[in-house]
Amino acid sequence: MSFLGLGVRPPYPSWGRMVYEGLGFLTVAPWIYLPPMVMLFFSIFSYDILGQDLKRWLHSR
Repeated sequence: MSFLGLGVRPPYPSWGRMVYEGLGFLTVAPWIYLPPMVMLFFSIFSYDILGQDLKRWLHSR
């Protein structure tokens, strides 16, 4: 939500805010926004896998 401006307010850090601020340097230094983007992707992906496993476990009972 911070990427859209709806999340945690500064000075508190968030991955969305880091991505948003790093996009201004996209043409100059693209590696600035990549680490928070990768961590955001892996956290969402892991929650998806966890949700699928939980759904599978609940429906097998």
